[in-house]
Amino acid sequence: MKKILKNSIIIFLLLMILSMIACNIGESQTEINKAVVRNYAKEEDQGSKDFVDKYVDPDFVFHYPNGAQLKGIDKLKNSVKSFQSALPDGNHQIEDQLAEGDKVATRYTWTGTHKGIYMGIEPTGKQLKFTMLEICQIKNGKIIEGWIEFDPSVFNQLKE
Repeated sequence: MKKILKNSIIIFLLLMILSMIACNIGESQTEINKAVVRNYAKEEDQGSKDFVDKYVDPDFVFHYPNGAQLKGIDKLKNSVKSFQSALPDGNHQIEDQLAEGDKVATRYTWTGTHKGIYMGIEPTGKQLKFTMLEICQIKNGKIIEGWIEFDPSVFNQLKE
């Protein structure tokens, strides 16, 4: 009887250890996913040229507030290049970041100076500032899909 009790306790402890390991693996993947999004924003802010390939899946799809979609890594690269050339000192200040499963939600305050043509607007030298919420889905260490929410009228700051 003592041997059965001893074996039961050992099995119970092993199961507890395996359960704790499994929880830590899940947390680690969540932290890795959050780092993908943070590093993408950081390298974009630094004006890196090849960061998109490092962090974004080739079949990437991005959803904008107006329902428009940007599909494919090449279109994303063109969009980023245009934004970086128009607002070269752009900065993502991460205010909050939460993750669950394969999704990462990040709230940013974004700032930059309008130094190049953007959306048909000639450079104004004005500071652009807005907040946005972005949700990214991560697969195999890369962003596969993204949703962004912000008030598109923020670009009216450039016209005023």
